[in-house]
Amino acid sequence: MSAALFESISRIAKHEAQNQASSGVAIVVDTHSTSGSDNDYALNIKMRDTALVLSQVPIAVGVLGFAAMPEPGDLVVVVFTEGDFNSPIVVGKLYHPDKNPPEHQADNLIMSFPAGEAEASTLLNISRSAEANINLSMGEDFTLSLTPETATLTLGDMKLEITTKSGGRAELAAGGSTIVMKQDGDISISAKGKLLLEGSEVEIKGQSKVTVQGAELNLN
Repeated sequence: MSAALFESISRIAKHEAQNQASSGVAIVVDTHSTSGSDNDYALNIKMRDTALVLSQVPIAVGVLGFAAMPEPGDLVVVVFTEGDFNSPIVVGKLYHPDKNPPEHQADNLIMSFPAGEAEASTLLNISRSAEANINLSMGEDFTLSLTPETATLTLGDMKLEITTKSGGRAELAAGGSTIVMKQDGDISISAKGKLLLEGSEVEIKGQSKVTVQGAELNLN
């Protein structure tokens, strides 16, 4: 093979390689989901650098059964299988100046929704610290905190805490009243207001002693 022929073939091969698509960043134009007639999980996108528009591009997922559809205007990463512009796949999303990540530390795994909004709810917050913990919240009224020793559920002004500390106890608090159950069998009920026990039959029994105390006792 002559040098001129080899050089010509090399230029052709280089040109063909440059014409093959590899990957790029695109802007989401529209979405296709199961709510439409297509019953699809795909996007219409426009390549950021070339303005090439691609329709119904499938979205790759890490786990089947999971869905998190990007929104129009989001940035996504696109790869082209075997360098073919006709075979694009969206493989990831990118934060950008109009959609920032939630506040986080280096050892945090955080999920918030809606993404990029100042008032977003932190749905999941896992920290790889000395004490592993999971925190879930929905708005300001609902929080769930889990550690290896304690589970705490808060809903508005009501709070339920179950812990193995101090021998183990479960406490329900609401409106200044509490119900505490200890692992050793003790139960205490404290009502800030009126405490009512009512039933077709009510039996109070103490194996050793029963104490009834009050400023005024009414027995009917």
